Amino acid sequence: MLKPGGHFTRTYFTERELRPLLRQAVVAISAAVETYVADKACEYIPAALRDRPPRLKQVSVNLNDVLDIDGKYKRRGWGYRKILQAYLRDTASPAPSQIGRVLSVVGQKLDWGKLDLARSVTPGRSEQDLETLYARRNSIAHQADRQGRGRRSITIAEVVDLLASAQGVVEAIDAQLG
Repeated sequence: MLKPGGHFTRTYFTERELRPLLRQAVVAISAAVETYVADKACEYIPAALRDRPPRLKQVSVNLNDVLDIDGKYKRRGWGYRKILQAYLRDTASPAPSQIGRVLSVVGQKLDWGKLDLARSVTPGRSEQDLETLYARRNSIAHQADRQGRGRRSITIAEVVDLLASAQGVVEAIDAQLG
């Protein structure tokens, strides 16, 4: 495609032509944060099943899943882990409120103020950054990023900012939780 004599030129790769990829990048950044939160929460499953934090006790379980545990597992704990992993992956999200809920199921608590300090940003900025990412992702996924009669503009700089802020928040969460 880019070989000498090919019919594609640099004009095919300007920011305007790359906008659909920029929107996909926003969705991918959001998905990466979501996956990180779910994976991080799954690390705490053994301790959560042992200590049984209050929010863990509120997780609803399908009776069929319970019956499957009795039939498939010699050690019920492995079945409980599987159910909890599925629950955490289903409920994980880049939304700050949901991140707190998912982590609290496994007995972990985020201190958003400490996250802001670790990132050297103003108080509330970490939550705001994730909320911005979440809102833009929802706009892209559910409304085709429409605004009025057309699509909202998107620039490389916006996507780079979203990526940098998401990366900063994830690194701060990782440092806080250990």
